[in-house]
Amino acid sequence: MNPAQKRAVEIAGAVMNRLRLKAGQTEKEIASWIKHEIASYGAKPSFDIIVGAGARSIDPHARPGNHRIKNGEHVVVDLGAKYKGQCSDITRTFFVGKPTKKFIALYDVVKTAQLKAISAVKDG
Repeated sequence: MNPAQKRAVEIAGAVMNRLRLKAGQTEKEIASWIKHEIASYGAKPSFDIIVGAGARSIDPHARPGNHRIKNGEHVVVDLGAKYKGQCSDITRTFFVGKPTKKFIALYDVVKTAQLKAISAVKDG
């Protein structure tokens, strides 16, 4: 990985790690904060930032809207940083409030599938 690629990854990770979601925020407010934070590192978003809450979280290309996040909703955030021509991409699912048993069960299924897929990847 070249230095610009590494920095693009670091920026996206730092922004995602500092993201704090709370009930009452709109998807647009979250996306705006993300854009501002990426710019503070001298980068630009790699692509249109995705923020989808509740039922909209299943849309892999959800454009941030005026939906206000409620307690009990899950939120998918997909962001990336473009730094010196190199792009990064990171996606995370958050839960605002206390996760339901159903959410935890579904999350565990997806996590197990992801870990199996990662362990199956081999060189060549």
